[in-house]
Amino acid sequence: MKDFRGLSVWRKAHAVTLEIYRVTRSFPREETYGITSQMRRCSSSVAANIAEGCGRRGNTEFADSLECRWAPRVSWNISFCSRVTWAM
Repeated sequence: MKDFRGLSVWRKAHAVTLEIYRVTRSFPREETYGITSQMRRCSSSVAANIAEGCGRRGNTEFADSLECRWAPRVSWNISFCSRVTWAM
């Protein structure tokens, strides 16, 4: 079992998650269960998938766990929020 905290990719994903949480605190209250929740879940899922993969037995299983389907959604959410007036 590898220590995921030693991976620079995990540290970067974790930093993005913390930043997403910080930024979304200022989102409107009516977005709590909408874009705010979605962005937080997506970003934390990326780091969680990396950590989970470190618990796998071999490199192939680890690589499989890194096939993250949430990362593009995080990118889309950030793009969307950059275009709405309340997020600026």
